[in-house]
Amino acid sequence: FDQIIAPPYQNSCCESIPNFRFINVDRHWKDQYISLRGAYKGMLSVNDAIGVRPWNEDNAKLKNLDPISYFVKLRMSIDKIKQRQQNDKNTLWIDFEDLVNNRDETANTIFSFLGLKFEDWTPNIHFHPSISKTRTKKWMDKKWQSIELDKELQEIAVRLNYEI
Repeated sequence: FDQIIAPPYQNSCCESIPNFRFINVDRHWKDQYISLRGAYKGMLSVNDAIGVRPWNEDNAKLKNLDPISYFVKLRMSIDKIKQRQQNDKNTLWIDFEDLVNNRDETANTIFSFLGLKFEDWTPNIHFHPSISKTRTKKWMDKKWQSIELDKELQEIAVRLNYEI
């Protein structure tokens, strides 16, 4: 499940299927910010159009936020739910970067969590780490490096108490 959309729906799913297993994938916050900073208003408009409120958010208020404030609010929600689910036996959080850079080790963790045999896995059918690597460490890419982005990332780190 994607870190932004799926986690808020877990409680509803658990009520219907108590033994359901959830695997939530989180991305490094810097890459996540780069992806969302220019797209969040459109994303909220789509949510409005289809009546989706995964975080019980007020999209009208969120649309008025600047990208940094919106992202800080979103990351606070993600971090809060991750913390709450830390010891949940039906939930596994993995980092996208681990899945890409340490695929076999991370896949083994996932298979173990699901009670499946890692040896039965045939890699490279649905997930190709070589393609996904382009989605990691984007903030280090010259395309994204700028004084403005550095200042934005610094402000986010301070507001969320993250290491820069």
